[in-house]
Amino acid sequence: MTRLAFLFISTIFLTSFSAGCIGGIEEPTFSPSDSAEKIAEEVVRAVITDGTLFDLQRIVEAEERFEMRIREVTGDLQSNASFAYDRSSNTSKISLVYASPQGSISYTIIEGGIDFAIKEDEEWRVGRDLAPNFEDPFNFQPDSASLGVEMPVAELPLDVVDLVDLEWSITHDLTSGQSIALADNESATIILTSFIQSGEVELASMEIYGGDDAYIRTVDFLRDEEVNLSFPNDSPRLPVPLLLQRTTGEAVNNTFWQHAEFKESFRWEVLASDLEIHVGRTDENGTFATLGSMTLGVNKSWVDEDGDNWWANWTDADADGLVSAGDHYDVGTTSNVSFGVAIYDSWADAYSTDMVPSVSLTTSIISVLVAALLFGRREYR
Repeated sequence: MTRLAFLFISTIFLTSFSAGCIGGIEEPTFSPSDSAEKIAEEVVRAVITDGTLFDLQRIVEAEERFEMRIREVTGDLQSNASFAYDRSSNTSKISLVYASPQGSISYTIIEGGIDFAIKEDEEWRVGRDLAPNFEDPFNFQPDSASLGVEMPVAELPLDVVDLVDLEWSITHDLTSGQSIALADNESATIILTSFIQSGEVELASMEIYGGDDAYIRTVDFLRDEEVNLSFPNDSPRLPVPLLLQRTTGEAVNNTFWQHAEFKESFRWEVLASDLEIHVGRTDENGTFATLGSMTLGVNKSWVDEDGDNWWANWTDADADGLVSAGDHYDVGTTSNVSFGVAIYDSWADAYSTDMVPSVSLTTSIISVLVAALLFGRREYR
């Protein structure tokens, strides 16, 4: 007799074949003549019937390292999304790959401690965040403002309410501990793969095949060493992505000014001393000619070659020495020349760009696509 069979039969015998509780669920009644396979199949059927198998919050909270991968193919459209975390190292990952005949998007972000890495279209870049907050993709009290991505929250990416009432055909392999549950409804075939470990049923994957090849959806649940949250090596540095609310105007004393404040959703805070304000203008050849510059935190004024006055000021709103939400700069001049303001990141040795289109627009697209992927086909019957 295998160890798994022994565990199951011993557990059942200890309850004298009466209704009890295994893994927090109501245990079905068995007779001494039932085989180990039969016992395992009925235990799986019980957690399907009462919905325990599909309780994402229960699944998530039981794991230190966990990843949920979702794939859908509908005609010539393909979507892949991944949500993962490692709570022992406060590392998380959100990823999306979307492909259609019109184009594709590939985006991944890994965050852990003061480091983060972004991959867009197969190119990794690494950044830093000196005031990190752990971004748990499975936050059951969600606040997804930081990335603009709708998190899966406490739901699986399909309507599981009707799964409990389907007629399930269940088989179990004692050697591997794997159970396969198969059911059909009016328009789809559903396959559930689970494993039984020490009397607990662990959901490994869900597959849904729409009738007439209408769509294919798979959901995989990875745990422990199956979850890869390693950071890329030797990747170029990413200058701090900007998220600014800019306003410009003319004062009554004929001075022109620009005010820019980091929006509330700005994150990835860095040292103010790593950034410089470069005030300048772009010539007819597209070259940005600097008229003046200052390191953030060191206010500055100067007079240009035409005798016009310029000034640049930085306000650290929360006085923490970091560039963070609510901080802002002001640039002004008595000159009537058109000017622009660029932020240079000395840590990355590159100019920062607004989070449009590379980050902000991408996350907005991700938000739409993930919402469609997770919730667009919830009624699959």
